[in-house]
Amino acid sequence: MDHDQFLGRLLAAFPGQVFLAGRYADGNLQLGDDGVMRFLLPDFHWMSRERADQYTGGYRFNGNVLLPGGNPIFAAFLEVLEAGAAAGPIKVYQLGDSYDLWREFRDADEPLEAVFRRIYYDAVINGLIARLKNLGLILIRGNHDNWLINLPAGYPEAAAPKTEETANGRMVLSHGHLYDSVEWLVPDDIKSWAVRLAPKVKARSHDIGFFTRKDVKDLAGFIKARDRRNDPSSFPYPTIQPRGAFLITDPADLAEIDKSYLTYLDVSIFSKRTGVRNDFDHVSAIEYADQIYVEEVNHPGRHGVHAIGHTHRARILVDRLPDGSPHVVLDCGGWIERCSVLVRPKGRPYYVPSAQFAVQFGNELRIYQLGGNF
Repeated sequence: MDHDQFLGRLLAAFPGQVFLAGRYADGNLQLGDDGVMRFLLPDFHWMSRERADQYTGGYRFNGNVLLPGGNPIFAAFLEVLEAGAAAGPIKVYQLGDSYDLWREFRDADEPLEAVFRRIYYDAVINGLIARLKNLGLILIRGNHDNWLINLPAGYPEAAAPKTEETANGRMVLSHGHLYDSVEWLVPDDIKSWAVRLAPKVKARSHDIGFFTRKDVKDLAGFIKARDRRNDPSSFPYPTIQPRGAFLITDPADLAEIDKSYLTYLDVSIFSKRTGVRNDFDHVSAIEYADQIYVEEVNHPGRHGVHAIGHTHRARILVDRLPDGSPHVVLDCGGWIERCSVLVRPKGRPYYVPSAQFAVQFGNELRIYQLGGNF
């Protein structure tokens, strides 16, 4: 099963509900050709029904959103993976924050094991967990479920790593909070307490998707003009506005998209300098990409791809390492909050519940968004 064969299966299972949020292919990624299709599932933020109902601002797992036919979207997605597993070798990874332990705690004195079991044995979630485990799920710890490591012996989730290498050792998977400097300022127990104080916080809306060639040309022109000024006291930051994930109805649509749009963003043009001169610290569309790049340069691990979650913003950011080889930040998005989609190329994007995942096969990466064309 290759990318387009899988896409055909996805389109058949989700008619009119498949959006492409990103795509990048480059033989220089050297991800190997082992015939395995890898699925990268970002943040779920699972909570028990009891606790999820306390968060009235809409911050909850979107996998239970119903498709027009009445099937929950994540259950329908699992059916596609289950059928795909019968058609060829696959591996399924979850990139952290599967369990939102921070929000699940009723109070700080509640035992961790009881908190975890309330999520794990939730009537809806437990069935999804069983199906994912049957697919050989490989779980990675995030910030909201980092406490999994403190579970008593006998819980397999306690052994979930922070990082995982795959695809010929050229792709490293992590949650992404490792590159978020804010995460290191406050202990997790304080952050857990803080999020429980704000149950009405609204889910954010993230702009994702493609760029026209004019968008990219204008960005490059802005950077060039700004750099000529060389005035640190007045250092304007670029505005980066993706056009939305595009509805696709046939694998042939990808060739049409490539004629007019770029399905990733080249971030080598942006400033990695320090302080006010760092674009990555001040523009959310490219945040963390500089820190991931610097880590790879300082501690070369032969990684061409760093796949993350954490931001809930699906995106593919491409840079060049000192030897000229590509370096990709594959941000797989989330199953939480909202994202922008576009049904018609000349239409206006609108926001829908995020339901995203990434796929790696050979030297090509894709990010899909499911649902939203209701």
